[in-house]
Amino acid sequence: MTRSSIEASASANVRSIQLPSAPLAMLSFAVISCFASETSPFPRTGCSRITGFFQQATDVDPTYAAAYAGLADCCLLMGDNGWGSANETFPLASDAALRALEIDNGLAEARATLAHAKFLFYRDFAAAEQEYLRAIELRPNYATAHHWHALFLAAMGRANEAMREIKLAEDLDPLSLIVRANVGMIDYFARRYDAAIAQERKVLEADSKFVQARRKLAFAFEAKGIEQEAVDQF
Repeated sequence: MTRSSIEASASANVRSIQLPSAPLAMLSFAVISCFASETSPFPRTGCSRITGFFQQATDVDPTYAAAYAGLADCCLLMGDNGWGSANETFPLASDAALRALEIDNGLAEARATLAHAKFLFYRDFAAAEQEYLRAIELRPNYATAHHWHALFLAAMGRANEAMREIKLAEDLDPLSLIVRANVGMIDYFARRYDAAIAQERKVLEADSKFVQARRKLAFAFEAKGIEQEAVDQF
């Protein structure tokens, strides 16, 4: 998906979506994730529709920082899930997050998204950690900031810190399947494969169709050399 196709998709959605009267900031990342999660029957379409919604909001009010932050989240999800070209979606996410911060420098959601783009795409790890920490400082109860920071710490080989952060995210958002699945993934990164298997099984007990948990369970089985169990997850 190119930049032009993303913008065209958003433009098409703008024509069919009406802005709510309630503040857009109330449309949380959890709602975006509901439309865009892998358990949704149309995750890519759902994310595209939400992108159009946020784009419309920025068109109506170019000073609406929360709308730019939501747009940044959507573009980040599209890039991270492979629903668009990384070379297109991550810069769009970064640009939208930076625009949000130009309007409201204290917006934790935009800081967290900018941090994750710097980590996943730009590989600017020092800047990424600085932005994660600033997001958490601004809004300590923002589960997504702790969640993404945990993934960053795990990738940096800081497993104990990562587990503390992901547990904070889980405490703040105990119903999030992706957070719970990534508790197991951090165990996997730390080579605690039995713990990872147990955690992913718990997630699958809650939702047997949650692809992320099943995939992570397969990774843990493969790491233990239990190849048939790994294959059975697909």
